[in-house]
Parts: sequence; structure tokens; C-alpha cells
Amino acid sequence: MQAEKKSNLTKGFLYVVIGQKYHQEVLVSVRSLRKQTQLPIAIITDDATFKSEWFDVIIHEPALYRGYGTKIPGMVRSPFSDKTVFIDTDTFVADNVDGIFDLLDYFQFAMSLDLVGHSEMFIRSVRPDFKLRLEGVLHEFHTGVIGYRNGDSRVMEYLAHWDRVHRELGFKSDMPSFREAFLDLPVSIGILPNEFNFYGTATGAVAFNKVRILHERIGRKWNDRRTFVPSYEQVEAYVRKINRRTYKRIVIQGLGVIPYNWTPVAIISKIKRLLGVGTSSKMNSDKKK
Repeated sequence: MQAEKKSNLTKGFLYVVIGQKYHQEVLVSVRSLRKQTQLPIAIITDDATFKSEWFDVIIHEPALYRGYGTKIPGMVRSPFSDKTVFIDTDTFVADNVDGIFDLLDYFQFAMSLDLVGHSEMFIRSVRPDFKLRLEGVLHEFHTGVIGYRNGDSRVMEYLAHWDRVHRELGFKSDMPSFREAFLDLPVSIGILPNEFNFYGTATGAVAFNKVRILHERIGRKWNDRRTFVPSYEQVEAYVRKINRRTYKRIVIQGLGVIPYNWTPVAIISKIKRLLGVGTSSKMNSDKKK
């Protein structure tokens, strides 16, 4: 059953976990988060036997339904009275992200945008004729990391509406349902930098600053197409490699990290500087002399 909210638990981080696979990978994520914050961390789980020293609050909730949308009723049950940051289990926190709570002083939600735009595969597989409003104009918000003011009645009203919309639409993914709910019942959303919810390195992802939260299952086996979260040490080493440079770079699994100054244009520009080739304005000035 759900623990009662305590007055000293005003803000903190939350995981919502259903199923053995996710219980295993959340231990990697929470260990990384614990290293970066002093704020309390809570978990809502369907496993009545679950115990872990990494969590300050463990809430056993057998009534949560399985699926991507599990997080929605879980978020409603947050033990924190004011602000909560929900984090997916397949994440690794590489730096302090407490600043999300500061962003919530200005906005009701804090999220990054989904770079793809729309979850076409999830939408079309269930409802191929579904008409997206503002298609191509308004991207989906990425629901892997969500800061929200759960002490705000409007936010709680929105979460209830999102849950209804998600169940009615029947999409597996909760991102298109969040977007549809947002168009029905607008709330203020502060946009987090991509580095607070960094994903897509399997096919190539661009980082501009230090990656704070890696959101990707980087483990792979030759005899299985499914990905998984490997050991804490393996993910930590991967993130350390990504953050060896903190300026613009492309991260591609299997190839590594490609800095912006390794591109053909940047290399040619560097060669020109080494050869003393000046700018066109300087050359024109020399001609006038």
C-alpha cells in the first residue's frame, strides 16, 4: 500500500517499476543517481518483497497496470509533497540534475523534446487513420525524465487527464498520449537540454555539453536483437568516454565519439591556419595595398 506523504519529503526523485527486468536495471540507475544528489529517492513497485539500500522511500503498489503508461498513476502517487522528478529505469545519471527542481519554480513541468517528433510506429500500428493535431509543428515531449509540481492542483488534474487519454487511445508509448493531453489541457513546460535525457547513440546522437543523464540500453548480444542495461561499471565507462569532451560531438555506438573539429571542413580549416592562409577580408586588404 502507499506510504503517507511526510512533511519533510517536499521534493525528490521517483522511479516507477513493474516487472523483474526493470527491477534489475533500476539498481544501476539509482546507484548512479545516489552518487549525484543528496535529495531523497523513492520507488513505487509491484514487488512486495523488494528492498534496496539505495532508496529512501519504497512504496509497494500492486494495483499499477503494466505497460509504458504505468508511470502515470505512479507519478500521481509520488510521496513528495511539492516537486518530483520522475526518471525511467534504463538511465544512468552522470552529473548533478538537481537544477530540474529550480526550473519547476518557473514551470509546472520540466521535460526535453523528443528529437524524432512523433512516435509514428506506435501510433500507426494501433490506429493507422489517427489524425495528429499540429503534425510536424509540435514535437512530442520525451517522458523518460519528467519534472513536475505535484503540489499544483492543475498538474494533478493534467496527470489524471493524461492517464485517461492514454488508456482511450491505446498507444503503447505514453509520449503521443502526453502530447494529445497537452493539446486538450495546456500546462507550462520548461524545456530541458538534450543532455538531461540523452539517447539515440545506437544510430548517432549529438551532444553539445556534458551528458547528465544517459537514457539508453547499451548492452547487446550477438544471438539476441534485444538491448539491455549492462553492469554499472560498463555504463559508467561508456558515459565517461562520452564526457571526455564537453563540446559539440557525435556519439555513435561501435564507433565512439567524434568531435566537431574532426569533420572534413574543420580539418581543412585547421590546415589552412597552419599554412598561414588568411581570411578573404584580409586578402582583399592586402590587394589594396
